[in-house]
Amino acid sequence: MFVSRKENKIQKLGEMMSEYNRLNHCKFLIQYHIIWCPKFRFNVLNEKIELELRGILRIISERYGYEIKEMEIMP
Repeated sequence: MFVSRKENKIQKLGEMMSEYNRLNHCKFLIQYHIIWCPKFRFNVLNEKIELELRGILRIISERYGYEIKEMEIMP
């Protein structure tokens, strides 16, 4: 799962469009790659838990203004 903070400013660099945050003396892009691994790698993330987890993560991302760019939950 990749998460980045939403900002209003979007800057074009060449043909690619990237979302950068800007301050007076810097420009930055913060993204997180989060991986959860259950203890002993048991298959605990079944379909029911996957649906609940997706819902919780979407609620949190909307509350704090984050954008989930990609999400994959594997058992």
